[in-house]
Amino acid sequence: MFKLYIAGKITGDPHYSRKFSIAENSLRNAGFTVVNPAAALPEGMRPSDYIRICLLMLDLADGVALLDDWRNSAGAQIEQSIAAYIGLPIRPVRDWQNFLKDSVPMADPFVCVRQRAGPLVKALVTDNYAYLRRYGPNAVRGRCGPALSRTSLDKLELRLALFGYDGIFYSLNFDNAHLPANWAGVERVWDAFLKRLRRWSRKPVDFYVYRMEGLHGDHRYHIHAFLRDQDFPPAVVQYLWTWGNAYDVRWDRARVLSEGGYRGLAIYFTKETPEVGRHPWGCSRALSKYIPPPEVTTCKSGTVRLPKGATPLPMQGRDRPQLGDWGLYGYSRYLLPEK
Repeated sequence: MFKLYIAGKITGDPHYSRKFSIAENSLRNAGFTVVNPAAALPEGMRPSDYIRICLLMLDLADGVALLDDWRNSAGAQIEQSIAAYIGLPIRPVRDWQNFLKDSVPMADPFVCVRQRAGPLVKALVTDNYAYLRRYGPNAVRGRCGPALSRTSLDKLELRLALFGYDGIFYSLNFDNAHLPANWAGVERVWDAFLKRLRRWSRKPVDFYVYRMEGLHGDHRYHIHAFLRDQDFPPAVVQYLWTWGNAYDVRWDRARVLSEGGYRGLAIYFTKETPEVGRHPWGCSRALSKYIPPPEVTTCKSGTVRLPKGATPLPMQGRDRPQLGDWGLYGYSRYLLPEK
């Protein structure tokens, strides 16, 4: 049976026993085994002794039920922090009361969402079962789970990862004779360049990402593009780009690892704030169809388990589970092992 530890304010509250007892009864009626510290602590001990006993009780629990006043208790805040650190699911008491009504096995208290794009996998573990109901195997869902593809930067990161280790980053510069006078001129050049790419390949061009810039530095217009080497190697791009110089940087596996994945490249693509009404980047309309639906499963651990041989990528401090207003969340990014 799933065991819940109740955390809330005790010291300074003359009615704490009744408050904890009401919460215990409601959780028992919902089908949980309840660990109630207010019913087990002897009187006359020091606060430090109480917290030591409570932490031993917390260690026996499978989850934590928070009373509304838990933020007003130093001890409850310590319990919440430790529970979040070790990956226990944490919810207010009222949320736990309806938890068993969901058609979800309580043996697996967490939901794991994995979004793959090329060799990149972005993963999320949460105790918020709304993800399973909304994005689970039998649900109607979009191609990308929320929190993994929420922002424009997240979406771009996934699309860049579709290129695998075959991508080449191009800086397409204009010489003085071909420098456009305005954005409309830059767009006409890009459209003309795309037509040349399509004529050269003699088939639809699905794999390209681009960004037009000209608001930073010397304010000189230029275009960044990301193409596959198998489609358009540097010699071909330099031949087709007749408006100036084309500089290339190959994004093979060594480069991806040295940059910590594809997010750094996505940040570089979006470093310039666009004018009002302009999207910060563009790509082929067909590129999104190569992103598979997210894999949504349940799991017993509050951490993301990496496949054997996978390479973890930095998460900028988000690799540990953190408690927010919507539940406990932990994130991970990694590269799948090469076949």
